Amino acid sequence: MLMRTITLAGLLLASAGAYAADNPFYGTWKSDLSKSHMTNKALIGQTLIVLIAPYGDNGWSRVQIDVRDPSKSGREEHYSAKFDGKDYPTNGGDPRVVALTRVDGRSVDQVIKRDGKITSRSRMVVSADGKTLTVTGNGV
Repeated sequence: MLMRTITLAGLLLASAGAYAADNPFYGTWKSDLSKSHMTNKALIGQTLIVLIAPYGDNGWSRVQIDVRDPSKSGREEHYSAKFDGKDYPTNGGDPRVVALTRVDGRSVDQVIKRDGKITSRSRMVVSADGKTLTVTGNGV
């Protein structure tokens, strides 16, 4: 089984978000290709926009958009999930399930599964100043 490492150091830069005061993840993030280190061939050189908003009192709704053509269905993905480690379905160009676990106020662990098998794990961390979201992980 081929394993790829996905390291998105400094991948996403924050813009002002309405909920930023409540949770450092909430808002709109845009990838910074000059700081990204991707091995996922489908995402190399692709600018993404990620919107993260509250989902209940213990979770988030996340929408990822490929900026090449945001009006078309394709690699965009969206889901709502709680930070309870349970599986939640994703919708979009690559349907699968996601499980989220809050590590602390600035870190969330994410597990992606297909057909009941774990295909990737990642940790998302917002910098202390709230301006950078770094996603580091590995998977198939």
